[in-house]
Amino acid sequence: MRSNTSIIVVGDHGETLDLDRAGHGIRMDLAEIQVPLFIHNPNLFDRRIVRSVPANHLDLAPTIAGFLGIASSPDWLGRNLLSSSVSPRMLYVQRNYLNQQSAIVDGEMLYVRDDNAALEYLYYRGEESKKNLAKTPARLRLMKEYRKSARHFEDFVVLRHLERAYGRLE
Repeated sequence: MRSNTSIIVVGDHGETLDLDRAGHGIRMDLAEIQVPLFIHNPNLFDRRIVRSVPANHLDLAPTIAGFLGIASSPDWLGRNLLSSSVSPRMLYVQRNYLNQQSAIVDGEMLYVRDDNAALEYLYYRGEESKKNLAKTPARLRLMKEYRKSARHFEDFVVLRHLERAYGRLE
């Protein structure tokens, strides 16, 4: 019976743990934006598979469907993280309305926009920590592109929700 059981564990977000604050939605930090997904089935996985490609909850349904041998719906926006090759893509971390921060994860790059402070940051995103990158001319151009992309993502999220709530908007 145990060999036929699959265990899937995922969180909806991480948590910030500081001396003075704890919870979620405090800041765009790796502890909050990098959430693990674990799938265990001894019959299907004889070894550990690790995907370091940034992913989000859009990838959850296609991954579980693929795991179960079910085709993904063409309406789904996510990727099957268990497929032999997972195409990387830029991910938007939705605006946190508590602190007015949003982020873009693009491979090893992490762009964070703080609208309350009118600041933006560019980080190298490692496995365990992030490193603030100096604002060279090339990185300032990259930040400008990320700023535009973040605005497009925000508009997309609003339109997607409206379409689902009210039907296709023309």
